[in-house]
Amino acid sequence: MFLVAQLRSDPDISRKTIIIDDPITSLDIHRKKSTFHEIKKIASIAKQCIVLSHDQYFLHLFWKDIADVKPFQIARDGRRSKFAEW
Repeated sequence: MFLVAQLRSDPDISRKTIIIDDPITSLDIHRKKSTFHEIKKIASIAKQCIVLSHDQYFLHLFWKDIADVKPFQIARDGRRSKFAEW
């Protein structure tokens, strides 16, 4: 993963917010777990890390393994969508 290598070598990462959008599309379970561990490493050194995904099982890995995770979802509210705690 070029992006992971680039982020790890960034001397200013501790001051940055990283947004990762759906990193596991079409990956098998082993690559999903590997991706989770790489993102977890990045999250430990970045100021903030936001992971977006449609895969609730992948997102659950973060929730159960990282102490300060704040899960959110985009939920329907009538004809609109809203950002709400999950």
